[in-house]
Amino acid sequence: MARDKKFGQRKSAKCSLCGKTFKTTRYLKQHMEVHKNNNNNNNKNKYNNKNLLKKFIKFIIKMIIIINEEFDILNYVGDKHDQKRAIYNLQNKVPDTKLAKTIILIDEGPDAVDVDNLVDDMAKGEDAFKLCGSQWGSDIDKKVAEYKRILNVKRAREKQKKKKEEKENKKYENIMKYISKFGTPQKNNELGDIKIKRKIIEAIAEQKKEKIIKAIEDKIKDIAEKENENKKEEEKIDIASIKLTEFEEPMVAYEADFLYPKISARQLFNQTVPNKKINQFIINYINKKYVDYPMDEEIKEEMPLAYDHYTKTLSGNGFYKKKFDALQNKILEYFENGGESFKCKDCGKYVINKKRHCMHCAEFLKKIDEEGGKLKLKKYLEENYKKIKIEEIELILNHFEGADSKFISKNLPHYIKFRHGIRKKWLKKQKEKQEMAENSMAQISMIPPIQFNTGLAKKLLKEITNFDNKNK
Repeated sequence: MARDKKFGQRKSAKCSLCGKTFKTTRYLKQHMEVHKNNNNNNNKNKYNNKNLLKKFIKFIIKMIIIINEEFDILNYVGDKHDQKRAIYNLQNKVPDTKLAKTIILIDEGPDAVDVDNLVDDMAKGEDAFKLCGSQWGSDIDKKVAEYKRILNVKRAREKQKKKKEEKENKKYENIMKYISKFGTPQKNNELGDIKIKRKIIEAIAEQKKEKIIKAIEDKIKDIAEKENENKKEEEKIDIASIKLTEFEEPMVAYEADFLYPKISARQLFNQTVPNKKINQFIINYINKKYVDYPMDEEIKEEMPLAYDHYTKTLSGNGFYKKKFDALQNKILEYFENGGESFKCKDCGKYVINKKRHCMHCAEFLKKIDEEGGKLKLKKYLEENYKKIKIEEIELILNHFEGADSKFISKNLPHYIKFRHGIRKKWLKKQKEKQEMAENSMAQISMIPPIQFNTGLAKKLLKEITNFDNKNK
């Protein structure tokens, strides 16, 4: 019988993916690396898919809208303490001093003192200098002029400072006059008890927003009327059509001296996505679907004063940076792995809050019913309620054991939130019982064991019996 031609040769290594064979495993490993790199490239191309990318852009825009609404509340109402005070003032009909000050500032306009002109006016001979020639030398005229210039600059600064102080005092007087119309509100210590209600705070912010925007529009109209006086009829500005839009929001932020500029979706993607082609597609899509806050370059070009304020506020604003960085990280993760950390594993949607989403996700609830619920629910609790202890998780699982998904979705969040104290007390009692049992066992173990001496027992028995016989 003839031998096989490959008899005695080393067996070839075969690729399980494409079927190619290699003489040694070393070449097979090199070949598998090529497959791995191709898969990575395919994944990256997958995330550049237009339909998938559009879904992700909508998700980021949704997040930006929520963050910008939060900035609006901080700008128009303030922090948590200011929000409580705003609700208190609304309930007690107390005027808002902060808003009064803001509107007065807008009416007066920004400070615009021209120092150079002021120095020139002062240097026209208001003060004479009696100087000795020997002291100043031959070029006395130049030195006197320089001395006068320095002195006048100094006086101008002092005058400017005094003027500013007077202006601040005037503002304060105007505010006090405004407040005195309503009577002086009594001091209160009830702010700590006031609960911040989102709808009320949003309504207060919207009300303030309307007042401030109207004040700025009136200011622009006054400027336009003065400009129209020196223009021909066909060149005059239509004052009735003057209305601020989303594009002028940086100017509102500048005039009202806001601390939080809004996030621009196009600016965010422009700073994060390096690929120019993908970046252009994203910006075009945002322009079609969303009224966006202006980009940095647009603000700089159209509103230089607002841009200066914008960069100034950004430099000291850690909260804005935190939010912006978080969004950037989500974009980078999307192009890396499709955004696994913020994607629902059951339905595949991008979600802002996984904990809340799962209780409404049809696929998640369906799997709870199919798998019996306990393991799926345990994993959900461990991933989304990391502060809850293991003992509490077991207690929750026992409470919902055998329940269907409809009952779980309706009652689980309420049970976790409002029964936390009860669960904590129950666990504390169980712990105390366990400690008491352990302590009693420890005490028992400390008592020395009874030693039985059989010889001594016999002797004792003998003595007793003898004693009984003697009594007889």
